[in-house]
Amino acid sequence: MSHQTKQYLQDRLANLTKFIENNYEFLSLALLFFCLRLPSLLAHEIVNDEGIYAAIAKQMTLGKTLYVTIWDHKPPLLFGLYYVAGVLSQFNHLYFWVRLIAIAGGIYSINLMRKIVMELKFPERLRYYVLLVFTVLLGAPIYLNYEANAEVFIVLFVLILLYSLLKRKSFYLLGGLLFLGLCLKVQGFIELAGIAGIFIFFYDSSAIKQKAISVIQLILGFSIPFGISAIILNKYGLFSYYVDTILFSNLTYTGLINPTVNLVRTIFPIRYIVYIAFTFIVTIYSYMSITKKISRIDALCIGIFIIEAFCVVFPLRSYAHYFIQLLPGITLLIAVSISNYIASNKKMLTYSTIAIIFVHLFFFSDLFFFHVTRHDAIDLQWLSELTSIEYSNKISAFSVRTNKEYAGKKVFLYTSQPWNFVYLTTPTVNKYVFTQQYWIDLNTQKEALEEIRNADIAIFDDYSVKDKEMLLLLKDSLTYQYSLNGYNYYSVNSK
Repeated sequence: MSHQTKQYLQDRLANLTKFIENNYEFLSLALLFFCLRLPSLLAHEIVNDEGIYAAIAKQMTLGKTLYVTIWDHKPPLLFGLYYVAGVLSQFNHLYFWVRLIAIAGGIYSINLMRKIVMELKFPERLRYYVLLVFTVLLGAPIYLNYEANAEVFIVLFVLILLYSLLKRKSFYLLGGLLFLGLCLKVQGFIELAGIAGIFIFFYDSSAIKQKAISVIQLILGFSIPFGISAIILNKYGLFSYYVDTILFSNLTYTGLINPTVNLVRTIFPIRYIVYIAFTFIVTIYSYMSITKKISRIDALCIGIFIIEAFCVVFPLRSYAHYFIQLLPGITLLIAVSISNYIASNKKMLTYSTIAIIFVHLFFFSDLFFFHVTRHDAIDLQWLSELTSIEYSNKISAFSVRTNKEYAGKKVFLYTSQPWNFVYLTTPTVNKYVFTQQYWIDLNTQKEALEEIRNADIAIFDDYSVKDKEMLLLLKDSLTYQYSLNGYNYYSVNSK
């Protein structure tokens, strides 16, 4: 080994050692996060919402058009991610690659949170423990956060936005980030826009004129990519489908359920309780922020949590993975509360304590519908069944038989396990990949009947064959043929 090579290696080793010494806290948290998420990479199959994204991405590679001939109410960014990952991996172990991307996003989120707590000048001895809480909550696989789902990436977008705001980055670029948020999830756009508004009006100390300029730049930064995408979609006749899905279908989806709660022997719709509660909270928060009864940092952290809480509750669904969206707000709320306690700021501590009590009462008590501990997200038996080698072999047998025997034929697949579509090599006649989507309204039921009439063979998995109502609707159209490995095959009667 030459002297120059030896010196080069020594310099690189010295730089690496210095980097580790300067960043050991972040690196230790990144390692912890990776270890918490590692089991998700060792599973055998995709599950839950991942199955829908993967199924639609696979059907798109087979010629289907998103929102026209294949449909889900989610915005297009996640489908694009799964599409690209699927094409590059040829849909082999797709779950591994998309979850690896989610893990990389999580590690970057931890780094951004580290920079944010430094920018907000929380006490140095507090920062590491706050980041530790954030890392564990983001990484621990206890509420479906191991999936490559929209909420995981919304956390990343929120932290990019907040750090960029604190560093006074271009509001034009941040408007573009809002557009990406809309392409990821409607609530993501609401959250990003709300946090930007809180920063501009309650944290930024600029003059009113400068605040107005910031808002205009933000709107322009959002409008330009939105307008360009609208022109492109309209050129191909897709814009109306996009608007109908992203806006109207999501509003319909929100209104599909209306949970109630029994208070003082009276049934109250939770929807109205939520709206009244948030109106009251926002009013009090705005008054305290405008009159400077709380500090700018308190206003920012509490405001972020309020916005995130609204976005989580807005759909009125007790899905455990929605909790992920609250993590930046909860982390900053904990940080500001402890910081006030360290500073012996009893007034600020009181406000923060009230906010934390609100967290407990609103999200974790039986009084309200969002109760993580009673959700079936931690159904380990069900998860182990779906990720077992035996189940993988069952799926493989289904795909081999179907692809071979019905190649070139029109297949209708009615399943509550949408990842089944990933293993088919021909496009189905399905517009929907999940059984529940056929029960949104009468129109989707009619679409199911029409799709089956256009098919040569209909397949129901064991879970879906229990759907007696659908089979009753289809009784005159189907003739039972046989069952194999948990899949039930029906021939379609003559049109």
